[in-house]
Amino acid sequence: MIILQRYIFKELVYNFLLAFVVISAVILLAGLFKVVYEYSWINLTLVFSMIPYIMLGSLFLVIPTSVLVSVVATYGRMSADNEIVALKSTGVHLFRIVVPGALFGIFLSLLLLVANDRYVPDADKRIKTMGTQQDLMLLLDNEVKRGRTQLKDLPNLIITWESSVKKEQASEDGAPARWEFRNVRVRRYEKKAEKSVLKEEFVAESMEVVPSKTSRKGIDFILTNADQVVGGSTHVAKTIIPFELPSEGFDVRLDHRSLASLMSFMRKRLKLYPNTRVCTEIHKRIAWSVSPLLFVFLGLPVAIMFRYRNRIVAFLIAILIGIFVYWPVMMLGETFALEGKWHPALCIWPGNVLLLLGGVWLLMRVARR
Repeated sequence: MIILQRYIFKELVYNFLLAFVVISAVILLAGLFKVVYEYSWINLTLVFSMIPYIMLGSLFLVIPTSVLVSVVATYGRMSADNEIVALKSTGVHLFRIVVPGALFGIFLSLLLLVANDRYVPDADKRIKTMGTQQDLMLLLDNEVKRGRTQLKDLPNLIITWESSVKKEQASEDGAPARWEFRNVRVRRYEKKAEKSVLKEEFVAESMEVVPSKTSRKGIDFILTNADQVVGGSTHVAKTIIPFELPSEGFDVRLDHRSLASLMSFMRKRLKLYPNTRVCTEIHKRIAWSVSPLLFVFLGLPVAIMFRYRNRIVAFLIAILIGIFVYWPVMMLGETFALEGKWHPALCIWPGNVLLLLGGVWLLMRVARR
């Protein structure tokens, strides 16, 4: 009996890994296109550095979908080849066939709970706070190393220079080198009626770029011996031109908290975040984490009943159940919870309850056959 369960478990793992790779590749491409669209000023080096964070940030979606595909493909093939009928005819109870899938779902639910607590929030934070001081300095460092004499990828800002001198080497913690630029021209634009209009222009003898002391998402361009030729006619020994990307909103900071931190807010009733939003975030993460196990109980009887061995069919079934049923219910519940219509638990968990009841009912039907 252990040999049988080990055989089913290996099939589940193989199909899961195959589905995980395919779904991750699709989401990765979509994530890269999103990063390129939202941060068009960033070069390819920084875009590709986001790949690990995009992969980690999508685990909450990839793991449950891959589990459903794996269960439908594994048990569907066994049913299509009449292996389940043969096992039942020899006296093997359906429960013994279900055990490997249940253990597989429990393991991945625990794994997803850890990911939703630690890795998914951190990865999402890294993506949404792209453009921090270090990223901006790295962008400039890459342009200099390529022999470029112009920086035009930052929104509404174009900087040109004739030569550059390294003032500080790159540090061991990953911070890029610092440069001094000679014979610099800085042009700042602003958008008016969907057109960019030159607002200020400076011509300076030299320029340094340093991290902003007031914002993690900004850097300061320090111009020495500069003349303002557009937007004024002044000469200054030193002036600072700050540059800062738009900061993320309130909800993003809440999403970046760990479960332990969120529960601490609930216990202490701190006023940093509204209690309803904190409670909704906690229930949402736990509900997402339980979904792999529930997908096992739903996908298993569906696979046995429809007897499909084709993995493409498994993908289609997973898309129908996950994308068009489960996730819309979850998002709708989250919306109701945030609006304060009902308690967050009553809004977030109906999708999971629906999966559980549907799976148990179908399993009972399959067991009676």
